[in-house]
Amino acid sequence: MRTKYLASLLGVLALPASAFATPVTIVDNYVGGNPTCCNTIGQDVIGETNKYDISHMTVDRNNTSLSVSIFSTYFNNVGSDGTRLGDLFLSTNGWNPYGNAPYLHDYFNHGEWMELALVLSDHGDSIPTSGSQNYLGHSGTFGIYTVQAQNVQMSAAGGIYRADQEVRYNPGAQAALGFGSWSILDVVGSEYDQLTFTFNFPAGVNFGSELGFHWGMTCANDVIEGRANAAVPEPMSLALLGSSIGGLALRRRKAKAA
Repeated sequence: MRTKYLASLLGVLALPASAFATPVTIVDNYVGGNPTCCNTIGQDVIGETNKYDISHMTVDRNNTSLSVSIFSTYFNNVGSDGTRLGDLFLSTNGWNPYGNAPYLHDYFNHGEWMELALVLSDHGDSIPTSGSQNYLGHSGTFGIYTVQAQNVQMSAAGGIYRADQEVRYNPGAQAALGFGSWSILDVVGSEYDQLTFTFNFPAGVNFGSELGFHWGMTCANDVIEGRANAAVPEPMSLALLGSSIGGLALRRRKAKAA
């Protein structure tokens, strides 16, 4: 009985500090380089905001899984100007972009290295290049891959766009570390709809207390990038927790002696 009680106490002390108490919101304060035409330098959205704007991202994490939702007007316009859905890039060990917000000189190989790519089963490639489609209700699976630089696909478009941004990943012969599901859902009463990625943490992959995220459509006319931190207990909180548990143990011992 005492062994079970001690184990339960140690289990409380060993509770992981990596889960979020509530979903974290990442507002799109990221611009990034390099626009292909000088008159778009510093602009958050290249082109029409009702086609390409990204509002924010929410990140919900527990001890075994992660859910990421991106809110954008683009999901009503997949295929616009020949563009397609991008894959989600994820840093497992923090986020350190180049420069200061809004990170006008941050781009692939000049900012945070994203260790993982979540590759969609459907990017909208079947949409004619001359058209666009409301992609609400579409869903599928994605594979989780370790990022290798030679397999990263850069932003591109026929007109003006934001170059040198990672937007898709071609794993080739790489084996997936794991899989998850994605869906595009309507946000009632808003022009911004959401693309949600949900997955369980792959075995053997360490997800730190700070995660970094990067997503954009294939032209990167808007890109969202940012961090989500898990709350780590302060040393005083841990000390109070330890003293509380110690008090419970002492009280139990006294009760047993009585």
